Amino acid sequence: MIAQYQRRFKDWIFDKVHHNQLIYNSCWEDPNCDQQLLNLDQNSEVVMITSAGCNALHYNLSSPKAIHCIDLNHRQNALLDLKLAIFKQSDYAKLFQLFGKGQFNQVNRYYQQYLRSELGYDSVLFWDEKIEHYFEGTGLRQTFYFHGTAGTFAYLFHLYLKINPKLATQIEFLLASKTMEEQKFRYEAVEKILLGPFVCWLIQQHFMLNLLGIPPAQSQLVKQKHKGGIIRFIKESLRQVFTTLPLESNYFWQVYLRGFYTHTCCPEYLKPENFEQLKNGVDRINLHHMDIGQFLKDNPTAYSHFVLLDHQDWLSENNKNLLEEE
Repeated sequence: MIAQYQRRFKDWIFDKVHHNQLIYNSCWEDPNCDQQLLNLDQNSEVVMITSAGCNALHYNLSSPKAIHCIDLNHRQNALLDLKLAIFKQSDYAKLFQLFGKGQFNQVNRYYQQYLRSELGYDSVLFWDEKIEHYFEGTGLRQTFYFHGTAGTFAYLFHLYLKINPKLATQIEFLLASKTMEEQKFRYEAVEKILLGPFVCWLIQQHFMLNLLGIPPAQSQLVKQKHKGGIIRFIKESLRQVFTTLPLESNYFWQVYLRGFYTHTCCPEYLKPENFEQLKNGVDRINLHHMDIGQFLKDNPTAYSHFVLLDHQDWLSENNKNLLEEE
């Protein structure tokens, strides 16, 4: 009986988080790795999960025939829709102001004048409500990258740094590392302070894992298969990232540790040399608010590539019938 109530409570949390919130404000999957495997060209027609849209824009630099971005969460589509509107109607400076720095103190005027008319109906409803809240740069969360559920986790971490100035200082030293030897040395100091008992307990909680967009099926698999469970897995993963890969080019972690991108450490869609090419190719990207199975029923043809991320892990836990149909 207790297990049944626990499951219902977890399902309630999942529903509240994933059916009512923007989850991802940036993509965590490295599109450079994807590009090496996908070999996209002008004949490619891609079906993919929208997520935050960063990787769809990256793939678009290969000038494929079409990219179909599909998401059950219309807020994720709204995010990519806003980015596409900027490419259609604005300039690089505004793009970087919004999605590089993550804040723009006259965002509503700019949105109303240039972007709103380019958006779909659901996107307009979402951004009419959220545009100022997410980008104005006022209040406690002063950057877009502290919004959405993944952004909330990043924001909570920044609050944690405020009450742990020693850790904040060590992280600044880590981010300023000039060599891998220095970076590894700096991470040793950060790890000892960061992964204390409270943090280890917190990041194992179901609510926190949901904020990060980690499906229960994934966390359960780690618990079952990885010696030491989730905490050991996280420690080993962090150590791998921060001691073997250069932070100076790791925009995935930089944006959440700082709350913004820089011109030298950002996704390809935020680099000035790519702006015109993406501007000329925005019509290749199509948005669909539905599940993958329904999209394939409605649009039967041969697609060259599928990029489904971990969405089937979510379906295995929450909608097995939809998974089997897909």
